[in-house]
Amino acid sequence: MPCSVSVVVVSRDRPDALYLCVLGLSQVQYNAFEIVVVADAKGLAALDDFKGKIKAVQFDDANISMARNIGIVHSAGEIVAFIDDVAVPEPTWLTYLTAPFSRGEVSAVVDSYVSWKIAKETGQWKLTDSKSRKDGQATFEDDEFTAHLEALQAFQVTLLNTLQAAGQTAFMCHMKTCKALKS
Repeated sequence: MPCSVSVVVVSRDRPDALYLCVLGLSQVQYNAFEIVVVADAKGLAALDDFKGKIKAVQFDDANISMARNIGIVHSAGEIVAFIDDVAVPEPTWLTYLTAPFSRGEVSAVVDSYVSWKIAKETGQWKLTDSKSRKDGQATFEDDEFTAHLEALQAFQVTLLNTLQAAGQTAFMCHMKTCKALKS
């Protein structure tokens, strides 16, 4: 099953380009995605044709980083993808962009080595479920930790290279940071 995607478009002072970008996004052939537009009043006014089909957030400041963060806050997808307002995606853009996430090793990655070890030992992969808690003891193994770290880093390089080959950019965002943005 494909991952759900939130496509964030940030725009300021380019309503015509924004319209073409969103028009292109509306023709993307991918089932599970939403469009989140963070733009100034002129940009949002240009998108009247897409009311009810996009999430629109007004932001008039000249601060692209803040605008992207606002886009993340309003995103519901498992993956957040960014596209420039002057770009028009091809119809299969999201299929290629999300392909690395459908591979088994990606969906099975647990960020923390310790959490991974506990989950592996107990067979309990949702470690925050205290009602179904299982006891177990994890041991730290230096060689295994090194191999785990190298595998994660290799995956990150593969993902970055895949995105770059598709003309995309990856932004690292720690989940704790993203959750703090929503508060």
